[in-house]
Amino acid sequence: MEGWIKLHRKRQNHWVWQDPEYLRMWIYILLDVNHETRKIVWNKNVIEVKRGEKITSLKKLAEEFN
Repeated sequence: MEGWIKLHRKRQNHWVWQDPEYLRMWIYILLDVNHETRKIVWNKNVIEVKRGEKITSLKKLAEEFN
């Protein structure tokens, strides 16, 4: 995936900024969400995943971050 994301400087005042592990997870999710609307097959159904959305599970995120 290519492209960029914008972060507002006021995010530095958010609690997530103070915790490196939470910040890493938050940035990972920001970089992984759709940058445009797409249709995918999920449980044998075609669904539309819009810009800024992501389909995942707690299990998948847990595996990603150990």
